[in-house]
Amino acid sequence: MTAPRTHARCPISSASTIRSAEQPFDPKKAAALELEWWIIHRQQWKYTRQDLENVLAELHAAIFMQPVETVREHARLRAEAMLLRDDRAGHGGLLSDDLNRIADMLDRSWVSLQQAVRAR
Repeated sequence: MTAPRTHARCPISSASTIRSAEQPFDPKKAAALELEWWIIHRQQWKYTRQDLENVLAELHAAIFMQPVETVREHARLRAEAMLLRDDRAGHGGLLSDDLNRIADMLDRSWVSLQQAVRAR
């Protein structure tokens, strides 16, 4: 089953559109943090929402070489969107309003990250 295409309005589709290719980062650290957030997201009964927000912030701070606090809003909105999607999917499915709300959170999340990175 393929995921519905609901993010056509998102101004930024991936971190690669923000990140400069010349900006170095530690790929092993990024990979470890990527795996950590996957585990936290997939095993939500073991972790808190704050755990998910923290690891997402750490991941993007590592990739963009930013202090964690500058990318915290991005992480908060991204985690909120993930958890809303999971909650709705687990309780009867996603409605159009849910998808619009999730898309809005993701829009704001990526804009927040873009602003944080450009501000430095």
